Amino acid sequence: MELKSAFERADMKHLSLSILLMAMIAGCGDNPAPSPEDQGTLIQSPSIAAPDPYDAKTSAPSGFKLPAGKLTNIALGNWAKTKRDSTGGDDFTKGFDDKALAGRDFTITIPLSQGDDETAAVWRYDKEKQELLLELDMEYTADLKGQMAVFQSAKDVRSPKQMANAFGVTVDVSQTTQWAIGVGTTSGYAGIIPSDALASSPDQKVYGYLTTTIKMPGDQARSAVAGMRLEIDGVVQKNRSGNTVECSERTTEPKIDQPSETVIKTCLIQAKFRRIAFVTKDGKALKEWRR
Repeated sequence: MELKSAFERADMKHLSLSILLMAMIAGCGDNPAPSPEDQGTLIQSPSIAAPDPYDAKTSAPSGFKLPAGKLTNIALGNWAKTKRDSTGGDDFTKGFDDKALAGRDFTITIPLSQGDDETAAVWRYDKEKQELLLELDMEYTADLKGQMAVFQSAKDVRSPKQMANAFGVTVDVSQTTQWAIGVGTTSGYAGIIPSDALASSPDQKVYGYLTTTIKMPGDQARSAVAGMRLEIDGVVQKNRSGNTVECSERTTEPKIDQPSETVIKTCLIQAKFRRIAFVTKDGKALKEWRR
């Protein structure tokens, strides 16, 4: 059931009286206007824009230009953010042209976490078998109909706001904004990572997991995973629409039984992978794939 703010539900009779009262007070000189409490209505606090996870160190300024040489997490993230935030201004102004990214080489790094499904690269250790499992999980994004290895992400949770439905039932609605930027594909094959033959179609490749299992004593495994990272080398490509970056934004509407409002922002950089490696903090590749 759709929720509406309490202000939208205000009794029109009370609202009319409040407006009349305000007009009378305004005509009497410097007397202050009545507060929302005096008016007997519930007014939501002004919405505060969620802080962007890309701070001054990484945010893309106006006129952002790509650096020379191989691109890294920050440069790719800035380019995707610039595309994400650029709409052209109106119906007659051309939006951000991302084609300059095509053909550029990149190397991104993704820290490993212990079995965290929200992270693209994870490790797990079976102490009984003394086996270290390393895994890259390509995330599927339904909004863009593609898959990507996420290398930048953030979540911002703001104070709840009170909302109500048409029957006057009020709830506190949590507000969350999520961002994610990754390299992958909305068309074609990114390479190296095996595709799922049953789930894939001629128009869309669906990736499985890229995994490796290494026999390793516990002490050695503990040392190996400390500071380990995933490295992906590749080249940026154009997709079927001629773009290098596709972005989407959607909002999940709150309901009485699910009182949460989430804004999901996603950017996918079209890429062809050349090398994927699990690398220790001292630069040693425990496992490497090339094409």
